[in-house]
Amino acid sequence: MADYTGMKLTDNGRGLQAKAEAGETLTFNKVKIGDGELVDGDSYETRNDLVNPLLDLNISVVQAEEDGTCLIRSNMTNEGVNEGFYVKEVGIFAQDPDIGEILYAFSTAVVTDYLPPEGGATVVNNQFDTMVVIGNADSITADISNTGFVTQDDFDDHKNEFDAHKSDDTNPHNVTASQAGAYTKSEVDSITTDLEIFSMWGGL
Repeated sequence: MADYTGMKLTDNGRGLQAKAEAGETLTFNKVKIGDGELVDGDSYETRNDLVNPLLDLNISVVQAEEDGTCLIRSNMTNEGVNEGFYVKEVGIFAQDPDIGEILYAFSTAVVTDYLPPEGGATVVNNQFDTMVVIGNADSITADISNTGFVTQDDFDDHKNEFDAHKSDDTNPHNVTASQAGAYTKSEVDSITTDLEIFSMWGGL
């Protein structure tokens, strides 16, 4: 199981955080991972990118916490990875209104995980959570990407709702033949998709 040092703000990251606390919107663009390592004399504070970036991760959730931190959730998959690598560095990228996209925060791995190439025996589709400091920023947003993957939290929420209303007439999964005529094709397709997702995860 990988273990990382705490996320550290870069110089540009601190500058953007100050702007966010003064009223600018703090917008997170993406997460990057790579296998590079800082060398003697190299400093994360002045970096604009990872040492050796290899994969961009789209953000799926951004959630501000009461302690001045922010959870950024992305999906890590080995789809499109031609050569496997050990994940040694992680970067959070944000949009500065004056500079453009910057490396906001940076972390290195104390214990690394191996991301195998696509097409092998191991298929990777994991939630990748990072926590960053946002201070007293009032407005936080992110470029959210709908990857098409169902996260464990999404599945658990849907399953709990399903279990709570198994025999409820309002449960959209309980569709009789006579009721089907009251649904549009798009509604029926949506119900079918839900059932397929639950079957895939072993929920039915």
